[in-house]
Amino acid sequence: MLKRILREKTPVHTETTETIRNMKSKYLDLQTGEVLSAAQLLAFETGKDAIWKAADEMYSFLADMAENLEADAQEQLLQASFIRSYLKKYEAALDMLDEGEGRHRVPESQRFTYVPPDGGKPFWFAGELYTAKAVGEDTSWAFTVLEALSPPGGSTLPHIHHREDETFYVLEGELEFMVEGSPIRVGAGSCLYVRKGTLHTYRNVGTQPARYLGVLAPAGIERFFEEVSVPAMDSSSPPPFEQEDLDRLLAIAPKFGLEIKPPSER
Repeated sequence: MLKRILREKTPVHTETTETIRNMKSKYLDLQTGEVLSAAQLLAFETGKDAIWKAADEMYSFLADMAENLEADAQEQLLQASFIRSYLKKYEAALDMLDEGEGRHRVPESQRFTYVPPDGGKPFWFAGELYTAKAVGEDTSWAFTVLEALSPPGGSTLPHIHHREDETFYVLEGELEFMVEGSPIRVGAGSCLYVRKGTLHTYRNVGTQPARYLGVLAPAGIERFFEEVSVPAMDSSSPPPFEQEDLDRLLAIAPKFGLEIKPPSER
């Protein structure tokens, strides 16, 4: 805020007449207390206009920049939508493949797989009841989880997995394993890991059914069971397992990297 300094009505000595005349053309800045000349004031006003002009130019520049960035963003979003559409086609093509490991993946949006207590696909295999709890499509082909129920005296044929490592976790009962000729008792709450390429078998030595979880990694062994097992429409009574079933099993197993020792070679 400026206030003009007027001294016209103030008596003055003749020696100060020139000073007074000069004071008529000066202004007092009430905020700073500084006395400004008309020339200074004019320079100040001109500078202020230049500042506003520069600000306007900066505003226009930033507005143009924002508009250009928004246009670029819209273009990038459009391109991303096209890429996403191709990715979906690629994932669909993967799901249609029927040969080779890794042909299926858990969709990106599917971060987990849940199977309820009564879930899974039950089937009979060599007199024992199995339930496929999680297979390759559920685990990105990382592993397969099977729940098995072995009756008293039940056993599995000695075999070697040449592709999968196998882990047994006994939930109920007691199993006696034979691993490369070495016996080991595995009871409820115990875990046994068998590396691929290792000959092993087990027998239920208890008086009650034994139940365990078998985890085979990587996944893929379920394809073998799909070919040789019988769907468990009735889970109370197993179908007969005869010589022709054994012959078929021995013929199919090598295709899945599985080596089975027939009874004559035990």
